[in-house]
Amino acid sequence: MATFPGATYVGMGATAAASLFGAGAQLAAGQNAMQNAQYQAAQSMQNAQAAFASGSSEVNNIYTQMQLTQSRGLAVAAASGANALSPSVVNLAALNAGYGVFNQNMAQYNAQTKANASTNQANADIYQGQQQQQAANMKATGTILSGALSLAGVGGGATALASGFGL
Repeated sequence: MATFPGATYVGMGATAAASLFGAGAQLAAGQNAMQNAQYQAAQSMQNAQAAFASGSSEVNNIYTQMQLTQSRGLAVAAASGANALSPSVVNLAALNAGYGVFNQNMAQYNAQTKANASTNQANADIYQGQQQQQAANMKATGTILSGALSLAGVGGGATALASGFGL
């Protein structure tokens, strides 16, 4: 059975092309992973900003509620004939103010904690994307090297190439 003299070179060319296409696909997958990670990180940063804004709003609501409670307490005390400076009225006002400040601080803390968690998630997303991109780059390099080694092994590699040119 006669063989086509250029068949070895066609096979080598196909192997080289397949290696390059495979490496290109791996590089594209790495870039896609990084773009996806950047998108997710941007969403996490928006969540962090929303958590902080929501906490600020909650702090304002607590302050307003505290002021209304103080005002109502003074109105009830005045309606009952008590003096605004009587110890029980002052103690209740101080207790209300203390709870109000505590609740404001807790709302601020919770908002900051949620914002920090979202920021940490954004950083983790970016890191993961970088790792996936780096792994894809290494895999692409391995594919190219594997193709090159495969070419060298076809028909004796460099020897087949030299004999094809009559050397």
